[in-house]
Amino acid sequence: MNKDIRYLYLHSVEHSGSTLIACILGAHPEISTVGEFSIDFPKKGLCACGKKYDHCKFWENWSRKTREHGLDFNIGNLGINLQPEHNKDKLEDLFYYNFPIKKIDMAVNFFFRSSRYNKVVQKKLSRYLALSRILCEIEDTGIFLDTSKNPYQIKFLAQQPDVNLRVISLIRNGRAVMNSLVEREKYSPEQAVAVWKWGNRNIEIIKKNFLKEDNFLQIRLEDLCDNPEKYKKVLFEFCGVTDYSIIDYANFPHRHIVGNSMRHKFDGTIKKHDDSWKRKLSKSHLKLFNSECGKLNESYGYR
Repeated sequence: MNKDIRYLYLHSVEHSGSTLIACILGAHPEISTVGEFSIDFPKKGLCACGKKYDHCKFWENWSRKTREHGLDFNIGNLGINLQPEHNKDKLEDLFYYNFPIKKIDMAVNFFFRSSRYNKVVQKKLSRYLALSRILCEIEDTGIFLDTSKNPYQIKFLAQQPDVNLRVISLIRNGRAVMNSLVEREKYSPEQAVAVWKWGNRNIEIIKKNFLKEDNFLQIRLEDLCDNPEKYKKVLFEFCGVTDYSIIDYANFPHRHIVGNSMRHKFDGTIKKHDDSWKRKLSKSHLKLFNSECGKLNESYGYR
């Protein structure tokens, strides 16, 4: 496992198109991915290839190879998600918090360097890197894509000296996200606004404090949906792949993505962006969003 792996990490807020990105980039033969790599999922469900996870040769092979390297492998619970584990643990919250000022962030990291929180993170990071490298070794690829959308993971990966990390920040109009979360996930309007604000606030801080400009790509879902060929080119070139002219997006037996239902049916067709929020969000919803997130949304080019 000495091959130099390039890590691509996708950050976005819920309901912003991360599974679409996983399906697009994951279809390229030089890129290995299972989509939401770090997120737990029901083992008894169906893999994107159509088979049950515990009957899928892809997962069986990855599990076997991992055990050959002396690591355990539990499908659906890989034990690599980085996030606070204990409710009402203020020290743990402080350890994970992304401070806008880098010097403060680094001082907090130094303070916690010998803490149990940092030991947990380093153990999970080591496992994360080992599992991803094993998969790239199996598939003979040099690029690994994770669409788990976890800003904490980006922060800690970015501080690993031996990790070649590039980050894609997928932005969606916050009002569209608010509408989707309220309608489909039954979030309260306040919860939906808070989720969008939290996710984008964190990636902006991490970008400023830990990422080089050349290793960061921001792309809007609406631009990808309305001009897919142009922005697929942008995505693939950022990934650093050599050829993306002919890709079979309907090769379902070779798709093993964890994510929403799109993973079972994406055939390369990308629909125009959905702007139903314009007729569905009430005036009070829009007032709430604009008061909390209006300026941030405008900074992404939304009016």
